[in-house]
Amino acid sequence: MSADTLSGEELRRAVSILTQSLQHNHVTFGIIGGAGCSLIFLRHHRPYRGTKDIDVVIQADPARQIDADRISQILYTNHSQDFVKKDAGYGVFVPAVRITGNNGLEKLVEVEIFDFQNWPNRPQYDLSRPDNDRINLNVGQATVAVLSPRWLLREKILSQHQRVGSPKEQSDLSDIRVLLGLVQAKCLTFSGQEQTAALKALLSKLPELREALEAAIECTEVFNPWQWSEEHRRYYRYNQNGTVEWATS
Repeated sequence: MSADTLSGEELRRAVSILTQSLQHNHVTFGIIGGAGCSLIFLRHHRPYRGTKDIDVVIQADPARQIDADRISQILYTNHSQDFVKKDAGYGVFVPAVRITGNNGLEKLVEVEIFDFQNWPNRPQYDLSRPDNDRINLNVGQATVAVLSPRWLLREKILSQHQRVGSPKEQSDLSDIRVLLGLVQAKCLTFSGQEQTAALKALLSKLPELREALEAAIECTEVFNPWQWSEEHRRYYRYNQNGTVEWATS
């Protein structure tokens, strides 16, 4: 774990402050990404994952002119005792939570905020949809909303395919292994090219997870025993190694 990775206690301090500030502004939110996984793993007594920052989705409210950009400004402007305006690079500024690190020194934890209004191609950020469910965790004096393990599993399966070759691909794969042990049977339904391609890619990388993935995910394109190919006029399926197996007759 690198020096700038937050310890479990440091993460708890940061999300507690963030939660209280968002609730003060009547913002519906859910923590995602590495911070979300870390909090859920701690709750279920799994090995601590660790993260360097906090990603959070909020529900935009056009009537109140509330969106990700506006809330970012509110945090480092109206809550300057707990947040600073930090340059995240390329001229992009984000709020950073001010906490006291385990070494007694001030530590700044960057917060990146997302919403469906600014990212309309990501319906998973629309917290009004039942499929984007959240759970509440008690962290210190705060009740912290985190996107559910099933939501995180779905996102990690997609992101491991999008981040091939990057260090984050390996953390995605590690997270998937843990999350599969925290979800209910058939909690997800995958369909369409993006989800199906991501699931097939995952099976090719980690064929040993096939049984657990099939238990958690309904996906006829991948887990149906045999499928018909109009192009080849033959039945096929994916074997345990994630490669195509063609019917002999």
